[in-house]
Amino acid sequence: MGVFTTSTGKGADIVVIHGWTLDHQWVQPIVDQLSSDFCVTSLDLPGIGQSDWVSDIKDIHGIADQLLPLLPDEAIYIACSIGGPVAISIAARYPHRVLHLIGVGTMPKFISGDDWIGVPQPGFRSSFGSLIETKGLQSVLQTFCQDEFSNFDPKPPAYHRLLSLVDKTIPDLDAIYNGLTIVDNTDLRREFASLSCQIDLIFGQYDEAVPIAACNQIKLLSPKANIHIIDGARHLPFWTHGKEFQKVLDNIMEGRKNQQHSI
Repeated sequence: MGVFTTSTGKGADIVVIHGWTLDHQWVQPIVDQLSSDFCVTSLDLPGIGQSDWVSDIKDIHGIADQLLPLLPDEAIYIACSIGGPVAISIAARYPHRVLHLIGVGTMPKFISGDDWIGVPQPGFRSSFGSLIETKGLQSVLQTFCQDEFSNFDPKPPAYHRLLSLVDKTIPDLDAIYNGLTIVDNTDLRREFASLSCQIDLIFGQYDEAVPIAACNQIKLLSPKANIHIIDGARHLPFWTHGKEFQKVLDNIMEGRKNQQHSI
């Protein structure tokens, strides 16, 4: 089956990479926002959705290498959550392919340590993995969605659309566990600091996976990175705070256009 990709729209290329556990449908709000002006490619990471896990994958670069043959020669990358290190891997090793990196709820190292603020050790495989083993993936994801929308009463249509994606999920648990282990062991701080492309990072104010306290350390790695905070949001601002997210992303794209015109 290989890696599943789908493209929509016409114009300059944008690649959107989702986070772990659920497939390309989770980033559909971003695709919908951009497809009227761009050719937007989304995909299923290996072992997720319609993409196969490959036993040769040992690290984050191995995941990225599975995607590269199917992606545009050059594109703007919008990478969400654990998809961020995948995009950083591509940008660091093939700088001509990534024109602009836009991260959403992501950073080059997720797990705390070495004076780095992040998810407490031992990491996702232990904490998230044990929840999946105890309660099942769908139950864990349902709780996650409820937490994302906890401040909304009544729940908006986006909440119910998100839950419907959870209900349709047929997970490859071995692939999910393998991916979580890889993320726990990923440290791309040096690669991130070396990136030559433009960088914009969008964070939710109350994101527990990527605490905004980490923004200062990210700026130290790459002073040129632009940081955008969406008030009241958690890990999925494009679902919970769609209008605010759209405004931020529109401003980023407009700024990019203006920069190109000034060159």
